[in-house]
Amino acid sequence: MSFFLYKEAFNVALAYNILVTNKSEAIEALLTFKLAIFALVTYYIALFYLIHRVAKRQWKTSYLLLVAVVLLIYPIGFKSYNYYKKDKILTGESLGWMAKYNILTNTPLYNLASFYEANRFISELAKVKEQHMVYPHFTVEDTGLETIVVVLGESARKDVLDIYGGKHPTTPLLRKRMENLLIYDQAIAPSSFTNTALSFMLSKSIPMDKKDFKLATLNDNVIALANSTNVWDTYWLSNQDEVGIYENLYSVITKDAKHREHTKEKSYDEVILPMLTHVLQDANKKRLIFIHLKGSHMKVSERYPDAFDHFQVDERPLYNAYYNSILYTDYILDEIIKKVENQKSVVLYLSDHGQTQKKDKYIHGFTTKGLDVPFVIWHSNLVADTHKMTGRNEQPISTTNLYNIVSDLLGVKGLDEKDNNTELKALSPSFEVVTYEAIEQD
Repeated sequence: MSFFLYKEAFNVALAYNILVTNKSEAIEALLTFKLAIFALVTYYIALFYLIHRVAKRQWKTSYLLLVAVVLLIYPIGFKSYNYYKKDKILTGESLGWMAKYNILTNTPLYNLASFYEANRFISELAKVKEQHMVYPHFTVEDTGLETIVVVLGESARKDVLDIYGGKHPTTPLLRKRMENLLIYDQAIAPSSFTNTALSFMLSKSIPMDKKDFKLATLNDNVIALANSTNVWDTYWLSNQDEVGIYENLYSVITKDAKHREHTKEKSYDEVILPMLTHVLQDANKKRLIFIHLKGSHMKVSERYPDAFDHFQVDERPLYNAYYNSILYTDYILDEIIKKVENQKSVVLYLSDHGQTQKKDKYIHGFTTKGLDVPFVIWHSNLVADTHKMTGRNEQPISTTNLYNIVSDLLGVKGLDEKDNNTELKALSPSFEVVTYEAIEQD
């Protein structure tokens, strides 16, 4: 089923996303992939039925099945013993996590290995969430800015936006503001999944080998940094559902925001607008505001109100729905800008990841289009020229640089800069680091 939906084997990233999902996302996924799920269930029912019928016909069949099972278990047991010995040497444990993971990968229930590793990862994450970053001494320069708004989009495929050459007018309102926009033409996401992408964007971490990655680095993030300035107040406004049973990666970061608000029920992204109005009326003079949109998340036809059911340009209904969702995001961005355009403000918009084309729809996928994302910065006319850049930046840039960009806007001086990730490293669904140029094109 994983190959059918995502063109890749089931892996730790998929297991992790299953464990950290919430009820509404799970229901949406079931409804979106109902035919694939029905086919899978039907296949297994038919398989077990046939095995049962064959086993009942003659005792020899049962005997042969028993021999087959024994022959299957023998190599598994032999390999397991080798993993047991190797793990004891490497970790000093008689049966540590490494041995358990490797043993599971060599059984018929090998997918359990991915769930085991994901669950271990989540357990460590819960411990990290209790920690807080303590920064060495640094200074804060007054950049003249009053409000920094970072809008985190969802599943926006860059080439669908007409400001990036899309063939349909999906961003008419942003196009009207081109004189105030800095557009990154080659922005690359660090992952094709929201959890990992946002964690690398907001924290000081970049994609790296699993043996080198430390969860504690998530505590060094732009929200914690802004808090440590004792100048900027921090906000997290989200139309994304809160996490499910388990913690997710970026919840370790968002817990640092002094003011947090999530929508309580399924709603369009415009529900964020009154929340933003309320924030802008408080007494704080310097605000760093993160807005997490639902954007073009599946089920995409439910991401915009009827008034934005505009495009009927493609024979594939889901493509029209996707164009409509981008058109609606364009409206939301314009409304956000309207609320801060009379202040010394900047609004950054970038998507967590892109989308891969698959027949009649767009899906998550670890391909170039799955990582190509829109990234624009709008500047108020009141922003000083020293902090106002417009036009098009054609140099490739990883969105992991969001940390450095926001740090500069905050006026932070005297701390080591985050690695610029000039190699455009990204984390694959199997948690392997791959450079952008080596990723499958689509």
